[in-house]
Amino acid sequence: MPVMALALLGALALVPLAEGCRSNSGRPSDAHVTLGEGGAEIALGAKKAPLPAEDVGKETPAVSQDDAGKRLAYRTTSGMARVLYVIGDGLFVGPLVAFPADFRAVPDTDHALGPLFETAGARRGELVREVRREKGDAGVVRLLVEAAYVDDPAWEATAKEVPAAEAAALRDGLAGGLEVGKSAIALRRAVAVVDLKAPARAKLVAARAKELAGTADEPRSVAALLRAVLASDKAKAAEIGCEVLAKSAAASDDARAPLIEAATLAIAAADAACPDPKLVEAVVADACLPYYRCTEAGPVSWSDTSKQDEPLCSRADLAKAIARELERTTRDVLESGTTRPGLFAYAALVAKDRVPAGFVAAQARRRYALTQPAEPSCDSGLAPGTACHCDEATVRLFACKQPEASNVHIGVCRFDVDDKQKKIQNVIAAAPP
Repeated sequence: MPVMALALLGALALVPLAEGCRSNSGRPSDAHVTLGEGGAEIALGAKKAPLPAEDVGKETPAVSQDDAGKRLAYRTTSGMARVLYVIGDGLFVGPLVAFPADFRAVPDTDHALGPLFETAGARRGELVREVRREKGDAGVVRLLVEAAYVDDPAWEATAKEVPAAEAAALRDGLAGGLEVGKSAIALRRAVAVVDLKAPARAKLVAARAKELAGTADEPRSVAALLRAVLASDKAKAAEIGCEVLAKSAAASDDARAPLIEAATLAIAAADAACPDPKLVEAVVADACLPYYRCTEAGPVSWSDTSKQDEPLCSRADLAKAIARELERTTRDVLESGTTRPGLFAYAALVAKDRVPAGFVAAQARRRYALTQPAEPSCDSGLAPGTACHCDEATVRLFACKQPEASNVHIGVCRFDVDDKQKKIQNVIAAAPP
């Protein structure tokens, strides 16, 4: 069922019916529908609104209205009734309902703001302006809460304009996005403003995280949920983390990397193991990422200058990294562009002595003794086969990345790797591959 239809059904449940059983299809309205080159349009005095192209055929329909003149309706070519709302100095297209429109059952403006924002399209800014004119900032907050499922920058722009006096009401209203079954867009809005670690929300947050563990929806927001679960119930967080790994691609999927990171963090922090141990092993499939190596400052980052010769992070290094990670705020998690899912997967594997042999072998090659001349540089136009100096970090990285190759060719460099002697040697110039 479309989102707007669901919102309308919810609104109908909130609107009490007037007493009596007689139909209330309204009375004739002064509004009229016209056809022009730009399509159909409805006008009520100075108020005008373009109509959906499929609503009106060659003959323009009559328009009815409720007693207050705040809701209008006409019959569409589909046989349904289109409802419109008069808000401030504007006229806005609402949902379709059964014809003839029974204004006792049609939601009033307050209960139709979500669908109105959804259908307003390019007129969303105008709708916000007229809601503010008629209902003040409290009305705009209600619109934002009811339309939290609509993915449009106009929503964010409007939220930024909410005055401080209404910020708490908006935050409280958006908390509904944490409920199971709500849209992923509403979740995104909720996690940005709601205290996910509040004890009163612990069960709600855990249920929502579990619901979305295997989906592709808003992975960064779900990661924030899972981290909040980790703060209150490590065992539950690890259980959800294993579900994430079971239903997700590994860290190669950049969009899902924040969620994979939260999952492996939960498993490592809880000192847990997944029913299928291969799930965690899969996350360290790329053994040569920088953050598996540590200096005194901790795991190496992508931006650090390195010769690729640092040792693997020790258990103590990994424990410190986990502790620092657990201190991160929700905002940092939502806004950060850097993730290290493999680091925490590695920590979990080290704790259980399950680091794959291939990972260990690749890392060992990276630290073999390297023999090469100080000059000339391999990239100085030398004849192929000439002994030369290749960038040390590059040599060590590709010795790791090609763990079964005895002869490695990268760019203008070629070199041998001797696993028996644990040496990298015979560095020579080579033609580019």
